[in-house]
Amino acid sequence: MPIDTESLNLSELSQKMAQLKTDLRQVVELSGRITSDKLTYLKEGAVEGMSAIKDGAIAKSRAAVDGLTHTVEDHPLKSIAVSAAIGAAVACLICRR
Repeated sequence: MPIDTESLNLSELSQKMAQLKTDLRQVVELSGRITSDKLTYLKEGAVEGMSAIKDGAIAKSRAAVDGLTHTVEDHPLKSIAVSAAIGAAVACLICRR
C-alpha cells in the first residue's frame, strides 16, 4: 500500500518508518525460526536415514558371517583348500614386486 509522503508531516513519516522497521524485524525473526525448524526437521530425517542404513548394513554383515560360518562347518576341507589357494595367489602377487 503506497504512502503519500507529500501529505505526511515529519512525525507521521517517522512513525511509519518505525512501524516499518518493527515489521521488518518481525519478518526476519519469523523467517529465522522457520529456517531453524526446517533445518531441525531435515537433520532428524538424515539421522533416521543414516541409522536405518547402519542397521541394514549390520544385519547384512551378520547374515554374511553366519552364511560363511555354516559353509565352513559344512565343508571344512573345501574351505581349507580355497583359503590355501587365495593365500598362494596373494603370495605370488607380493613376490612379483
